[in-house]
Amino acid sequence: MNDPDESLSAEILRRAPDGIAVVEADSAAPQLLYANATLATLLGRDEVALSGCALAEIEAAVPAESAVANLPLRVHLRRADGSTVDCERFARLLPQSRLALFYRPVAAGAAVASAGAADRMGTPATPEHLMEGLRRDWSGAQRDGRVLGLMRFEVD
Repeated sequence: MNDPDESLSAEILRRAPDGIAVVEADSAAPQLLYANATLATLLGRDEVALSGCALAEIEAAVPAESAVANLPLRVHLRRADGSTVDCERFARLLPQSRLALFYRPVAAGAAVASAGAADRMGTPATPEHLMEGLRRDWSGAQRDGRVLGLMRFEVD
């Protein structure tokens, strides 16, 4: 197996459809070590300027049960203009006591996705999950100047 190409990995992270932040897991006041372009766009901030920013500066409201692993949490991210955006936050432990935080925007009033939000084929379980996926893909396509194709099949 070939060694991973670091520049390719960095570009994939930068263009991921979810906002991604990396913080020190064992810090009392975590600061962003890395934030991708998607998170910067969600926050309306410069990608480079987010490095070193306190996590508490971008997360407006985090529920008390934030320590529960592998379950999405509803958080509110503070945008540069003072508004907030509702997101699901997923957390994954990384090597060297770091934590990767994945932010996925959700429609206001939508329920947090459960582990069973998609069926075994990977298709959205509800129209809300389909629309959330389309919004995320549309946003990424606009950001990167790509065309988004959509096909609908009806099988009887």
